[in-house]
Amino acid sequence: MRKVEIWLDESGNFNDENNNRVPSLVGGVVLKGRPFTEICAREILGTTKPLHAAELYEKDLETLVNTAIDKMNSLGIIPIVFENRERVSIIDPQTTYLSVFAEGIMQLISDLNLDEDNLIFDLYIARRMYKKDMILTRMKDEEYISRLMERISLLKIKNPNLNKFNNYKINIQIGSAREDRRLMVADLVCHAWYSKRYKLSQKSQDKLERILEGKVYTILEPGGIASIKQKIKLKALGEGLFEWIGHYHELKQSNNGTKENTSKLLSLKDSLNSKLEKLNRSEKNMQLNILANYIKALVNYNKQFDLAIPYLKIFFEEIVPSLNDKNVDTLRIEAEAHFSLLTTAANLGNVSLVNKEINELELLIRNLSKRWENLDFISEYYIRKGAYLYSVHDYKNSIILMDKLEEMVSGIAEISSSILTDEFKTGGGTINSILLGKVYGVRSQAYLRLSMEDVNYLTKAEQDCYKALKQFDAESDKTRQFQTLAQINSRKKMYLLAEKYIAESIQLPKQASSEAIVKKILLLPLQQQSFIWMHYLAILAESMINGEVIFASERFELIKKSIDIHMFDNNTYPNNIILFNYAICQIYIGEYNQGISNFEKAIKISFNNIENVLMINLGLSTIAKFLIVLNKNNKLTDKTLNSYIKVVTTILKRIDNNDEFPEGIKNRLSMWDSITKNKQLKSLDFNTLKLLSEDF
Repeated sequence: MRKVEIWLDESGNFNDENNNRVPSLVGGVVLKGRPFTEICAREILGTTKPLHAAELYEKDLETLVNTAIDKMNSLGIIPIVFENRERVSIIDPQTTYLSVFAEGIMQLISDLNLDEDNLIFDLYIARRMYKKDMILTRMKDEEYISRLMERISLLKIKNPNLNKFNNYKINIQIGSAREDRRLMVADLVCHAWYSKRYKLSQKSQDKLERILEGKVYTILEPGGIASIKQKIKLKALGEGLFEWIGHYHELKQSNNGTKENTSKLLSLKDSLNSKLEKLNRSEKNMQLNILANYIKALVNYNKQFDLAIPYLKIFFEEIVPSLNDKNVDTLRIEAEAHFSLLTTAANLGNVSLVNKEINELELLIRNLSKRWENLDFISEYYIRKGAYLYSVHDYKNSIILMDKLEEMVSGIAEISSSILTDEFKTGGGTINSILLGKVYGVRSQAYLRLSMEDVNYLTKAEQDCYKALKQFDAESDKTRQFQTLAQINSRKKMYLLAEKYIAESIQLPKQASSEAIVKKILLLPLQQQSFIWMHYLAILAESMINGEVIFASERFELIKKSIDIHMFDNNTYPNNIILFNYAICQIYIGEYNQGISNFEKAIKISFNNIENVLMINLGLSTIAKFLIVLNKNNKLTDKTLNSYIKVVTTILKRIDNNDEFPEGIKNRLSMWDSITKNKQLKSLDFNTLKLLSEDF
């Protein structure tokens, strides 16, 4: 994580409500990616002696301000000011100071954190002195830090960009502006801005205001306003538009969305669109692509599906019409946004929204297909559609679609590679190879799921996985194929080989031990860990079901010692699958009650959102498989069977198998009829139950 140093002091008494002179402020300097040294501070101050700006004669102050500005400019040191321009009074001067400080810091971080993620902000603050009962008092360092962090934490809640998208850390240290020359530089910035009107000439004031342009933050201005203005000045219009959507969403969600703030944001939208209109076609497309990438990152990287729908709604209702008014062609970015919405809807299992977005995209593609440069998007769309088709049990149409895409991409590669460049050939991570690899990847999943009906399809699934691996260079692309190969070999009851593919999916050699695999998984980010645990535990559960208890129990005990299963209790996929397979393993090693408890958690997650039809279907499949497991372990009774049939019946009534469901889902749900009508274990249709259980 890259460090950002912020050195801050203050000017004024923060009792500004009745002060007609100059508002109080916090100010200082920012350094990105490098430390602020004492040597550098002495160079700016031009002296090795202690210096306090308020004690300088006006002429000396003006000279120092001008030379310091030049030196800070040349050294890449950024001055900043947090000003109580609105003269807000919050309880007392102490609390007012803390509020001005916290608001300024969060606005500054909002600006800095848009450029890059994972920043560490090291704050160095001059000790706070204030008058209490006419006596000059120093705030204790511990109290100072605690109260500042409290104010910062409250402000984080209201800032969507900082609270949801970016990872950052704040550290605070307290120092003395009488002893530390770096804080003396901060003091100089503070006092220069605080006293500019009555101690500096107009020329020096102008110079000071130029270097601080866009870096003066006020307590009542929303953090996004200053940031969006800065994006406009920098012509970072794609970023600005995405940030505008975020702040507009926040404004609509809050109860204090004043007319003034709404007006400011709408004015900024007009400014962004006007600037975009003036760009040439290439620059315009670049900025729109940046906006599209931010929207895609919201869905694909950050997995913020709950935010994606309102953000995209604002995009279609506010951004697209205003861009069209400026004669900006939004066809491609509209398609990108609909594609993101399709991805979001598929992940949320919102079948109605998926169908709507597929219809929208089919219409847009008619126009997009007239341009060669849109071929990549069109291919990506059909790959996504193919993945959706197999997720709703329409395996054969998914395969047919991928067959057509394979023919198209291979044909383009064959023609274009002979007359253009090697980038159009297949194999080795080139343009066409990545598309082709995805085609094989989707088709292998469709074949794998089709193998539930006919085991011979496993061979085709395996062949497509190997084909996909030949096309990919990036390890992230290969990971999914190794995981699919692990699934395939687990289905073939070759559990040791399945484990070897788990090892390869996390960039370990095939011969890696179980201990090495577990250690490597624990080093991965939590979200990535979850998907690996899902696949690994599925292999162990399957091996136990099929009699390989010794193989699985040794590995399961190792996993039990390494993870806290409660970390997977929250209502998200794939936690339900992790808990489910963990529960199966527990039952086979004799931990029956704990296994039942984790299974109950798994189905609770699956049925948490009744609108998520795909997750509901997955939850029903886990019940089917669990009934089979209980029966194999002589734990299934008529009473237990009826209790779970009651759960299934309740769920089926709630989702009401409506007309918008794809045929595959309808057929799947209708298969439960023969199970739910049964009240006795001896007449339970285990063949149908087995078909219903094979869904992941």
